[in-house]
Amino acid sequence: MPDGMTSQILLTADSIITAGDRAFVAPELISAVDAVLNQQYGVTDWKADKDVIERLARAYDAIRGSFSPERYTGDVPYMWAAYYVAQNTYNAQAVLSHALQCMREIPREFYIIDLGAGVGPTTWAVADYIRVVAHLCSIYGIEQPYDRVTVRSFEWSQDRKEIFKQIRATYLQ
Repeated sequence: MPDGMTSQILLTADSIITAGDRAFVAPELISAVDAVLNQQYGVTDWKADKDVIERLARAYDAIRGSFSPERYTGDVPYMWAAYYVAQNTYNAQAVLSHALQCMREIPREFYIIDLGAGVGPTTWAVADYIRVVAHLCSIYGIEQPYDRVTVRSFEWSQDRKEIFKQIRATYLQ
């Protein structure tokens, strides 16, 4: 485990991002996903729109038990964004957090490869985690434990790549 204050920062970040009642996903990320879904469905709040919720539920039902590529079009990629970005953000952050805590020394630069990236939950999880750690480091007045973290995302579905790009454009504004 990294020593001293870096270890304390990572443990604090872990308690912020760990799923449960205290869990926190950056509001900017949730807002970016909401903006993409609101634009796609022409509504102001997709979460409150019964028709949108029903469409996304039908999309989920359509892919259950089938991994056929032709089923991953239409509303399905938006269902992935609605549900899996927030849900899987916690999972990816927990893995990253625990991996960093287990290292004797954190490399100043490291890469993460995300195969089958979908609409990007791993990328958004890493970006969110990096922001949390950066904020904690600034509070404690210490240097961040790394200089550069790169996520390489690979996805075959053009629809999911497009939604990834839409979320990125909104999230990084």
